Amino acid sequence: MAKMPNEFIDLTVTSPPYNVGIDYDNYNDNKSEQDYWQFTESWLKELSRVTKIGGRICINIPVMGNNSEMKKRNNYLFHLPQYLSIIRKCFSLREMIIWIKSYAEYDENIFCGGSTTWGSWQSPSNPFCRSFSEFIIVSHKLMSRLQHNGKTDLTKEEFLKYTKNIWFLPTETNRIGHPAPFPYELPFRCIKLYSYINDLIFDPFVGSGTTCLVARDLHRNYIGCDISKKYIEIANGRLSQQRMF
Repeated sequence: MAKMPNEFIDLTVTSPPYNVGIDYDNYNDNKSEQDYWQFTESWLKELSRVTKIGGRICINIPVMGNNSEMKKRNNYLFHLPQYLSIIRKCFSLREMIIWIKSYAEYDENIFCGGSTTWGSWQSPSNPFCRSFSEFIIVSHKLMSRLQHNGKTDLTKEEFLKYTKNIWFLPTETNRIGHPAPFPYELPFRCIKLYSYINDLIFDPFVGSGTTCLVARDLHRNYIGCDISKKYIEIANGRLSQQRMF
């Protein structure tokens, strides 16, 4: 981002590292809590610089997590309060979307994943809840309204569905050479709801390239970056394939 000009990104859709010990290609996902929040503040500050007035960001984060330094039985790192505090220094908070990791919108028993981390079994001694949800923090820079006109491809049905602040989406089962991809539908909804056709979409943690792939399919311009050459090659390979739409 340091090489990018000021105020030229329309929308950012991304999911930063969670600091929970994921085995990325060449990134340490076991930072100390202090280092992690310093890192988070540094990239959000730079993201604000490159975002247009009125531009939006959609940041996908977990409810909470713990890394090798913070065992669940002792302490849990709640991401939301810290992210909200840091984001408010650079952006204006807009929405909080809850992503429910479920295949079925109206069946509370159909969830993705088979987590069994629930502490004491059938006992109030020390139970823990299993995680089947994440957040998408939506914010804008200074102005809530886009400062340019454009053409939208958002249908009435999509608008009514996407403006609910709870989204039922299955997780991504195809890892595509990356340990933590999000599902195609997540950036699809964000891009359709918060940008015009031909707007510039950005993902600073592009990974396997899903955000850019969706932006391309929806006839937006896109930029993605990553510190991993391996992930960039995977993303470029996916982007060389035929458009979905």
